[in-house]
Amino acid sequence: MAIIEIFGEISFGYLKEIISAIENLKNETNISFLINSEGGSIDGIDFFGNFLKAKKQKGYVFQAFCVNALSAAYWIASYCDKIFAIDKNATFGNIGVVTSIGKSGDSDLIIASSRSRSEERRVGKECRS
Repeated sequence: MAIIEIFGEISFGYLKEIISAIENLKNETNISFLINSEGGSIDGIDFFGNFLKAKKQKGYVFQAFCVNALSAAYWIASYCDKIFAIDKNATFGNIGVVTSIGKSGDSDLIIASSRSRSEERRVGKECRS
């Protein structure tokens, strides 16, 4: 069994690195993801999911062992055949969307599918940088 760590913020570039790591495994079709992430960008998630689906048709099996699988990280875990909590404190959570409309310095309109504080903090950083 191969173990691939998925830690920190999810981005399209990071997903491509994971795909490359999977492609570089020789003769290994049982792959476990160790996930500890609050999520990130949804860009590339569907592409990544289609990649995993194609691998499953070739006999691959994917498991997600999760410490934190939030937002985009939870979406990744949902493509796996099985999802496991590492311990009783593991967190899983919404596949949410947050966006902001406005100019930096103005009162921004924030649209969110939930009231997650971590999503609000992330929007504040991205929209004002």
